[in-house]
Amino acid sequence: SQICLQELDTDQGRSFSAFLIMEVTVAGIAIGVALIIVGALMALGAATRSEFVLYRLIAARAELCCGQYKHRFLLVSGGLVMLFGCLIALGVVPSRGHSE
Repeated sequence: SQICLQELDTDQGRSFSAFLIMEVTVAGIAIGVALIIVGALMALGAATRSEFVLYRLIAARAELCCGQYKHRFLLVSGGLVMLFGCLIALGVVPSRGHSE
């Protein structure tokens, strides 16, 4: 659905409508929730320095890139994955086939 935010006035007296395109679909919500869960598990594993097998595999890869800061890197990237999942679930980030 398209949502008109507001009527904006410019300095020249012209006005235009600002539109925020929000395409909220069931698939977008499902993908967004899945990303939020993955990001939360990644951030939780980094915060607790987990010994879970999947986290150790991800941490080993992060250690090649970031060295001793691997847990910080995974904490921040887990937060970014959660943020991106929220944006997809809310429809702010359009779906793949969406074009204007």
